[in-house]
Amino acid sequence: MISFTPKLNDEAREVLNNKELLLGIGENVGYPYSIILPNAIKDNINSFKSVFYNHKLNYKIFFAHKCNKSSEVIKECLKNNINVDVSSLNELRHTLENGYTGNNILATGPKNKEFIKCAIENDCIISIDSLCELETIINISNKLNKITEILIRINNADSNMVRKSSRFGLDNKELGKSLELIQINNNINLIGIAMHFDTVNIKEKVNGINRCIKIIDKLLSFGFDIKVLDIGGGYKLNYLDNKEEYQRSISKIKENIITGNEELVWNNYTFGLNVENNTLKGTFNSYDFYDDNVKDKYLDSILNSEIDGRNISEIINDYGLEIWIEPGRSLLDNVGLNISRVNFVKEVDNKTLVGIEMNKNQMLMGDNEIFIDPIILNNEEKIEFFMIGNLCLENDFIFKRKLFLNKPRIDDLIVFVNTAGYYMDFEESESIMHDKKTKVVIRKGENGFNYYIDN
Repeated sequence: MISFTPKLNDEAREVLNNKELLLGIGENVGYPYSIILPNAIKDNINSFKSVFYNHKLNYKIFFAHKCNKSSEVIKECLKNNINVDVSSLNELRHTLENGYTGNNILATGPKNKEFIKCAIENDCIISIDSLCELETIINISNKLNKITEILIRINNADSNMVRKSSRFGLDNKELGKSLELIQINNNINLIGIAMHFDTVNIKEKVNGINRCIKIIDKLLSFGFDIKVLDIGGGYKLNYLDNKEEYQRSISKIKENIITGNEELVWNNYTFGLNVENNTLKGTFNSYDFYDDNVKDKYLDSILNSEIDGRNISEIINDYGLEIWIEPGRSLLDNVGLNISRVNFVKEVDNKTLVGIEMNKNQMLMGDNEIFIDPIILNNEEKIEFFMIGNLCLENDFIFKRKLFLNKPRIDDLIVFVNTAGYYMDFEESESIMHDKKTKVVIRKGENGFNYYIDN
């Protein structure tokens, strides 16, 4: 038996104990649906602010909009005086519509001309991702006769990181050409350097920051007035209640893969691993769902790390830099729930399959398995089964691992917890004309819980 017991805060537990509320919402909006619990956002934001305060750093926090489309989340970020990082034209429009002004918005990610134009018109700061993008920014800024503040995003090449090349950012060659263009264009104001290397390894993050500091040194010597170091996102999240349970269950799954039987996984699925001479090779295709060093603690670990005998926070202060971060899921800890219900139960080749009113696009991010058990709101004894979605696709599995949970019955509610960061709507689609989930906001008032549609 394997299990991955989710971590819940008190508010989420109270909502799950109110089955009548959840059933009433389902009757009104249909299944599946998502819940936003915005109260936790303030606590998550304040935990990051306290780290910067303790390190005596000037800072800005930019919520990474891409990890959730909720309007209520954006409004809560505005209420708590942080900024927003947008990665598309519609994310930018959505942020503006919910009360932000451009000077509190950072435009990142791949950009088309319309996105760039809207960002410049609204005085957003733009983190440039390529020389080609910079040329477009220069052309539009000159046509509009507007000064545009930019960051240069650095590629992880030449950073002493043992990783594959990243598709994002400028390498040394493009960086040199970009600086030449910036120096001859008065409408472009370079204010800082950005990094967002695809890693959660602190040593690799520190290597990246060290490289950025060296680049800033050169830029200062060239006469640029660099004010900002943006160290990106990736502050991790702990989803699970028990470390030993997580490690034991992952070990059992890996043993299952080595033996090649189907006791715990569907059709010998390997989660990105290969077996060679009874040894697993490759990378386990999953997030680390249990982690002790997450969120504000993880940021604090980075700032306390040393470069040449000095803390990173001390170096940033000595340079007079403002540090920016772009957290996403870490600001949405305990903020989201996905609610579904059981459609059917069937037996195939001596395996129990439970079909639910949801599909993998409404819950997953890429091909990564989610090692967080859902909660079935009944009091039945536990059985073992696989959970499948409502698409007409062979691979529409919510989990490719076996679940050991309360015996599902038709119309039972299935709750997926802590889903606001990426697991709520990042890849959601209307495949085979299924409706997208309705998103509802739940707040507790004097007379109990109230809910309304998140528009």
